Amino acid sequence: MQYLSLRGDFHLDTLQFIPRTDQNGSRRADYYPPGTPAANCEYRLDCVDCHTRHETMGDGNLYGSQAEAGYVQCKTCHGTLDSPPLTTTISSPDELALRLAALNPAMHLQVGDTILVTERGEPLWNIRQLPDGSFEETGKPAGSISVCRW
Repeated sequence: MQYLSLRGDFHLDTLQFIPRTDQNGSRRADYYPPGTPAANCEYRLDCVDCHTRHETMGDGNLYGSQAEAGYVQCKTCHGTLDSPPLTTTISSPDELALRLAALNPAMHLQVGDTILVTERGEPLWNIRQLPDGSFEETGKPAGSISVCRW
């Protein structure tokens, strides 16, 4: 089993990864129909690779459920049939995206890079557009790189 397919928790006192034992089988086979675009890249991702810091750690509002607090959807990264995903080009070394990316040694973001943003304008600093128009996603915890063409 590869690291990227493991799911579990990090023990905060010992900083050790504790794999989940209740997930037998392949996440790809269990959750995604064969041939779907999500099956080609999403099954490798950790929650924080897509969901923003406000979704995972809170935005200061109280919600009745986790579903109410979340807003990143498939279309945030993949767009829709009618429109591509929202992007922004980093134009200043003081931008939030660069400050957040600098905290992760696996990420190499710079001024001039085009990244995805959520509908609320939050930077998805770990997903940048390549010159050929595809997007490269760097896994936040593992530093793995996935290139998805959509």
